[in-house]
Amino acid sequence: MQPLRLDVEKPLDETRELLEKQLNENGFGILSIINFSDILKNKLGAEIERTVILGVCNPHIAYEAVKIDSDVGLLLPCNITLKEYEDKTAIAIANPFDLLSQDNLHTIAIKAYELLSKVLENTAKLL
Repeated sequence: MQPLRLDVEKPLDETRELLEKQLNENGFGILSIINFSDILKNKLGAEIERTVILGVCNPHIAYEAVKIDSDVGLLLPCNITLKEYEDKTAIAIANPFDLLSQDNLHTIAIKAYELLSKVLENTAKLL
């Protein structure tokens, strides 16, 4: 897997706030927020760097994809991870080309990739 990545010199909460703004401005809604590191600590007693997983979806792109392949819902929502380390945050976004590898979904993967790349670029400018 080749995720889209961005490392920033800001704490996770500040990074998340700006990232969410960029997602919204580019048509993505946030469907879920999972405090993954908290879950591991509570369920297993395992400690990892603070990690939050955002489940995001652009309804226009999702609708286009589901019209082509009704099983595409198995890949939704798109996941974004934010990992905090030493007052820095690593953002990783699932690459649409990895998820939508079928030929008939290629144009949708391009749209999603372009929008998500724009989100990262704009977030980088704000941070």
